[in-house]
Amino acid sequence: MSDLQRTNYIEKDATNYIKGIAMILMFVHHFFTFPEWYISGISYPYLSVFAKYMCAPLKICVPIFAFLTGYFYYYSKNKTIRYSIKKITDVWLSYVVVFLVLLIPAVILGVYNFSVKNFILEFFALKRPVMFFCWYVIFYFTIMLILPLYAKLSKKAPCLCFLLTFAVSMAITVAFAKVKALNNDNTIIFLQFIKNLSWFPCVSAGYLFAEYGFFNEFSNFFKTKNRILRILIGLAFIVFSAFSVFFNCPDFIRASLFIFGIMEIYHSTKHKIIYKPLVVIGKYSLTMWFLHCIFFNVCKEYTQPILYFVREPIAVTLWGLLICLLAAVILQFPINALLKLKNNIFKLNRN
Repeated sequence: MSDLQRTNYIEKDATNYIKGIAMILMFVHHFFTFPEWYISGISYPYLSVFAKYMCAPLKICVPIFAFLTGYFYYYSKNKTIRYSIKKITDVWLSYVVVFLVLLIPAVILGVYNFSVKNFILEFFALKRPVMFFCWYVIFYFTIMLILPLYAKLSKKAPCLCFLLTFAVSMAITVAFAKVKALNNDNTIIFLQFIKNLSWFPCVSAGYLFAEYGFFNEFSNFFKTKNRILRILIGLAFIVFSAFSVFFNCPDFIRASLFIFGIMEIYHSTKHKIIYKPLVVIGKYSLTMWFLHCIFFNVCKEYTQPILYFVREPIAVTLWGLLICLLAAVILQFPINALLKLKNNIFKLNRN
């Protein structure tokens, strides 16, 4: 067993467990904390307090995915542009397949303003009337091109490298707030592209946590043989990380504490089979993320009644997860075929 494998606090089987939890948080976040996205006839007035106070905590799903991107990049054997291109094209092809599938009902229903320009822009995730939630795609492309350089710089001056990314992120956030009033299409696309970089400290923190084994240090510090106590410690970290957003806690800290909390619970559980549903959701999380755009995109007048017909929030969440999971399982077959073909043609099979 290599040193990297020994120091990896998040073992392979737990990866999808974390992604599954983050995906559920994302669905609840989108389904119930943005009342302004509902079409006429759908409302949850009794959830108004929930929507107001849980919108920000539930957004932790974004820092979690960003953190994991940096964390697992550290464990990749070849931190090269070639590897980044493989990962970028893997995500992009998955995106394109779902985009083309969701485009069909939008065109049939006459709710998509079709033009060559609009199609090309959305084909590359630069505008998203169909792929409503997919701003992260461009962010992922960007960070995967930055990470090979970041990995080299981190070897020489890791703390300085992280502080630099954090400082740049803060500068970008301030600058964006001052110029966001500009509203032409090209400006909006450019500004959103720049603003997305404000999430890079989460990626950077994930990389450093993996490189220096901070999770292992945390675990050793709180080490206890009492499984109940370990679960309580994990829950405490989860609650703190979720609500620390109200105290302006940086997202990279919130993500790391949340992941540590749910992993402590995972490690303290004897029969991990109970996490199988989360693992399955995590396995298909990328495609499910793309697919759930259908409920809030240009087709929402037709699709939201399907999602919300069961009315009860928990039932709506489970129903939405089930719809997207079943569709993701089906679409994963052509996606996997395309990925295999692409990687064989361009000889991108090596990690």
